[in-house]
Amino acid sequence: TRHIPECGAPTRPATGIRDAGLELRYVLAQPWPAFTTYRGSGLSLVDLRRDVAWTEADLRAVLCHETYPGHHVQDLVWDELRERRGWTEFAVLPPFTPHALMAERAAVTATALLWPPAEGPLVDRLLAELAPMAAATAVEIVDGKLDRRTGLARLADDLLMPNADEFVAFVEQARSMTLAYVTPASEVHDWESYLELLRSPERLVAG
Repeated sequence: TRHIPECGAPTRPATGIRDAGLELRYVLAQPWPAFTTYRGSGLSLVDLRRDVAWTEADLRAVLCHETYPGHHVQDLVWDELRERRGWTEFAVLPPFTPHALMAERAAVTATALLWPPAEGPLVDRLLAELAPMAAATAVEIVDGKLDRRTGLARLADDLLMPNADEFVAFVEQARSMTLAYVTPASEVHDWESYLELLRSPERLVAG
């Protein structure tokens, strides 16, 4: 897709880091819209769902999140640290850890640097403003604090969530990781601070 070169042109990692590129694979019926798996030697596999009604802006954002400047760049930096400094712990990224949470928050924030929500269409700006409330509503449903039917109606009618059932299913699986997508990383304010964060394990594991 043309969006990956758009994401990559201004956000490729520093010279000297091996980048063998990306493989894109279309998948169906997954609990997430897209997922990146680092294959090693500078190569990542990006799985993208075909059974999602993508808007142009959403597709661009999710591909940037998964590729440049998001998870693919993160994996390249961490692989370089693993090889150069012997930090073998960077060979894995367990979910539901402070490191994983920060990785998601940093990818969201870095993508917003590339495509600032405030400069997007009005509908996208409105959905971005409603996202924290939508996440909180889904958490209440999953925790049993809000009747499921009532909560789904609120997500669809008041918070403009197009796939409320799928969103709640994602929150049921991802649990606390969901908050990473609506909580920007305050440490990231430009490309330099983003790469600095990725190279600072003590800050990553602090969450």
